[in-house]
Amino acid sequence: MKWIEDILFEIDSQGLIDIDLATQKLGEYVKSNFISLDAHSQKITELSSSHELNLKRARLIDALENMGATDSEYLCDKAIALSQFDQSGKLTNKDEVATKLKADYSGLFKQVDIQGITPVQTDSGAVELTKEQFDKMDYKERVSLFESSPEVYQSFVK
Repeated sequence: MKWIEDILFEIDSQGLIDIDLATQKLGEYVKSNFISLDAHSQKITELSSSHELNLKRARLIDALENMGATDSEYLCDKAIALSQFDQSGKLTNKDEVATKLKADYSGLFKQVDIQGITPVQTDSGAVELTKEQFDKMDYKERVSLFESSPEVYQSFVK
């Protein structure tokens, strides 16, 4: 290894190497340039935890954007504690998180845009539709309603 050669070359005196000095220099180099197995394992654990959190945040932000969030980064910070993920990292309680966030931060979600049907928005920001309006929706409009206001959608399909 090049670093060992460099140290030995540095302490070489007329072709004779002082073993004690070589041992000391090699020990100093190893201590300053390598980490212990415990420190290495701890660093891997920290990086793994950080990676898992970043992956969960990315998936949560994606889910929030699909729900119509206008500031998904901010809402992610609010929702991370509420969110539950399965072994693969998939958000398992999307409806619960959506309901809570839309109730608490209704102004940070796009309003339902349904072609030909004008939903009524209450003072609290909730979206209200009549049964007749819901029945007239096509599949695409119902999907849009489900993604933007799952609680309203669920009230019609029960």
